[in-house]
Amino acid sequence: MPDGDESVCERCGLVVDEYRIDHGPDWREFDDSDGIARRAEMSNRNYSDNGLGSQRTCDSWNSDGRRQDRLNRRMMSEDKAARARGYLTSEVHRISCCLELPSHLRERAKYLARKTHEREGAKGKDLDTIAAASLLAAFREQQYGRTAWDISNHARTTEQDIQKRLLWVCDTMDIHPHPPDPERRIEIVANDLGLDLNTKRKALELYEDVKDEINSGTAPTTIAGMTCWVVSDVTQQDIKEKTGVTPTAIRGLRDRVGVGE
Repeated sequence: MPDGDESVCERCGLVVDEYRIDHGPDWREFDDSDGIARRAEMSNRNYSDNGLGSQRTCDSWNSDGRRQDRLNRRMMSEDKAARARGYLTSEVHRISCCLELPSHLRERAKYLARKTHEREGAKGKDLDTIAAASLLAAFREQQYGRTAWDISNHARTTEQDIQKRLLWVCDTMDIHPHPPDPERRIEIVANDLGLDLNTKRKALELYEDVKDEINSGTAPTTIAGMTCWVVSDVTQQDIKEKTGVTPTAIRGLRDRVGVGE
């Protein structure tokens, strides 16, 4: 029969099993007030110390706290590789906040960045490019509709470097992303341009009508820019600012498919 945290035999008194793990809450009140109970911090795998490290303080340090902050950051990581992975996740988080990405996509990109950096061949590669490429790999994997151009507007690297590093990230993580989806890209571009639901629906219907006339090598961003331009009153310059597609490419695709004439 159970006796406290032990299971004891009723006949001979032998301790059959013992289980000293307390499954109760990990917080407790220190007074009789109705305030918020104190509890331990939740761990966070995005930090090298899982977010459970403590801050070092010293009165002899500079009043601006620079030396203190530097030592705190170093004590959170056991080596340079761990600090580098911490920078990768923070960079992915920063870009994700700029693009207002959903949490599941942000966490997937952080996972790819961490695991890619742990593999062989990552030493010496630019961390900013790895972070941006991991984010693009998550986009392509889940067909989100954002491109390297969108990331480069907020990243500390170029669009060309992001696209080149994407191939290495996919090979390292054994990811086989699908080709970009033009329909999803149309939705993203329409949202960036501030188009209403009715106009967005017209752009999608236009793409369904002309997709057989579009060459397989046409960029989804060009398709999205052309369809949104034809069905709305936005200018080609507005589309260029939001997507990076030149007016020449938009007009050329419109002429090839024969719409909006």
